[in-house]
Amino acid sequence: MQSKWFHKALTGNFTSKTVELHDDDPTSFQVLLKLIYGQHSALNRSSSQEDPDPAMSVIDAVDSKILSLVRVYALADKYEVNDVREVICDALPGLYSPFGKAPWIAVHYDGCAEYDGMMGRALCELLLKKKKTFFVQSKTCEQLARMYPGFAADMFLACRRTKSRPW
Repeated sequence: MQSKWFHKALTGNFTSKTVELHDDDPTSFQVLLKLIYGQHSALNRSSSQEDPDPAMSVIDAVDSKILSLVRVYALADKYEVNDVREVICDALPGLYSPFGKAPWIAVHYDGCAEYDGMMGRALCELLLKKKKTFFVQSKTCEQLARMYPGFAADMFLACRRTKSRPW
């Protein structure tokens, strides 16, 4: 796996071969680096918490895990590491809990201007497979669709692709 962004940054006509990354979450960036170097076991430890809170519910723990993966995906997208994007999207179906509130949707669509992108497709198709009408007919889904037009468009397209009629 290679990053086009880092390749350009480190092989360009710069006097320094040092790249400073001030705005990136260090934990997410560390997971990204491990995935770039083929350590797919990093997906199992991608949460921003080293030791999960024992009071955290299973649902919150799963939502936290997906949230962490969405953050790593955003870095992979930013630094043009397409292989990592695919690895993360492939890992999502095995993680999803059917009763979470999906806070990771807001995180993804806050930083995403792309409709029908790889992560948006993966998240929406995951919601349709696991939650179907429970989530799609909820007030939460309606609020998210109003706040994030990209989410609304991706859900519509996912419904068409999967021939789902969850409403």
